Amino acid sequence: PYIKPMADVSLDSGTLSLDGRLRHDASEPLLFTSDIVVADFLVTETDEGTRLGSWKELVAAGLEFSAAKESLDISEIRLQNPYGDILIAADGSVNLGRVSKATPDGSVDKPVEESAADEAGPGLSVEIGRVIVTDAAANFADESLPLPFNANIASLNGNISTISTNSAKPSTVNMEGKVDEFGLVRVTGTVTPLDAARNTNLAVVFENIEMPKFSAYAVPLAGRKIASGKLDLNLGYEVKDRKLAGDNKIVLRDFELGEEVDHPGAMSLPLGLAVALLKDPSGKIDIDLPVRGDLDDPEFGYGRMVGKALANLVVKIVASPFALLGNLIGVESDELEYINFVPGRADLTPPEIERTQKLAEALALRPELNLEISGVIDREVDSLAIKATRVDSDVESRIGSELKAGDATYQAQRARVIETLYRETFDPDSDALDELRAAFIVTNTDEASGKSREEFDQLAYVEDLRQRLIDAYEVEESELVALARQRAVNTKDAVLASDPELGSRIQVVDLREEESRTQDESVRMRVSLTVRDDHADR
Repeated sequence: PYIKPMADVSLDSGTLSLDGRLRHDASEPLLFTSDIVVADFLVTETDEGTRLGSWKELVAAGLEFSAAKESLDISEIRLQNPYGDILIAADGSVNLGRVSKATPDGSVDKPVEESAADEAGPGLSVEIGRVIVTDAAANFADESLPLPFNANIASLNGNISTISTNSAKPSTVNMEGKVDEFGLVRVTGTVTPLDAARNTNLAVVFENIEMPKFSAYAVPLAGRKIASGKLDLNLGYEVKDRKLAGDNKIVLRDFELGEEVDHPGAMSLPLGLAVALLKDPSGKIDIDLPVRGDLDDPEFGYGRMVGKALANLVVKIVASPFALLGNLIGVESDELEYINFVPGRADLTPPEIERTQKLAEALALRPELNLEISGVIDREVDSLAIKATRVDSDVESRIGSELKAGDATYQAQRARVIETLYRETFDPDSDALDELRAAFIVTNTDEASGKSREEFDQLAYVEDLRQRLIDAYEVEESELVALARQRAVNTKDAVLASDPELGSRIQVVDLREEESRTQDESVRMRVSLTVRDDHADR
């Protein structure tokens, strides 16, 4: 009946024993010293019946309360077999939060004594020599998720060093226990227990935690179950003046995604590709995930912040997958994502062969990735290059068959061959060439003598004919398709030359037409990454 006005709980059992002394005199209104034992304690939530807290025995040894000093000192607290249920109901409410009595306006109703203490000032000083916890256990269950989630912590043992309201020095925490059957939890660091938001620096380590049970959280986030895997989690929490800095190190071993599950709030995240990008050859995923926040922010929620940070990480990874691959071998993403070709050609230059070697090296480090190579053409520059190559080949072929020792020079022979090709292509009438030739006759005046003479610019004239021949030629679509495919095939062959084991992981797909050129007008071919599992997303 004394607890009911403050909290909606039921004190089901417990025995109190104490052996103490009371003193009252002029210098000390009240001095109480005692050893106190509370045994077989159990408190439950009234409505749902969840076990909020229980223990076999709590011993407060060397307790001293002084009204004159306004102090409470306890030499040692020993807590044996404490246990608690943390339950999130289907409506999202938490059993620990439901027990608080609230006023009609929604605020928590404080007892009169507590309200008076708030107005009076700092109040009682407290010092506890140490806290020893033996064989603690807890059960966490979340019924608000699409799939059931339940985790058990057992055999938790450890201690907390001196707790004092009169010192800025925080307490040292050292706890270790078991999670489910083969998992480990360890908590070390420092904390100010009576004001954790002021000064906390804790490391919370989970090792060998079974991942499939976390499907309950993966489904609302990304609409996928977790098929298998083990989790190691190293959480670093530092709170200074209510500002949180969390450095989380996550290691997943043998992690595999499971089936898709429809969920209205799930984000469309390409988790399959993200997992494949992160997983190393040993099947391990290693992630550093920093989290920052302000505890005074009404929107603050650690779970929500971690979820958002994970989602942002996945988006960043899949948006720039080659950046992650490049980091593995110390190169920029462009050195892996693009292969450059000379316009009109399908052969790889030496710098591009080096790129394919680096690409093979990166793929070997991420065994769940496939490489898709889509041959590319740039219709404008490739067509121009193909036509120029064709004209020049025709010219050189004819010169080679007609040029003999003692004949005209190479330049003269080349000019004659190009004129012949021009007549064959456009007009056999020589008058057309005469008119073109006239356009390249220029008049130059000698400054010394003042005499003028006409000169014929042979090189410019021949280049003009050559360009007209190039413009007149047409490139068949089949030639461009063949060029694109050959570029893809040559790239695949170059990668396999570096690592033949990648043969089953490289696929040549349909060509892609785009205008993607480097500063030197090379044609850029972009390669793509996919996941080896046919059922996984990209």
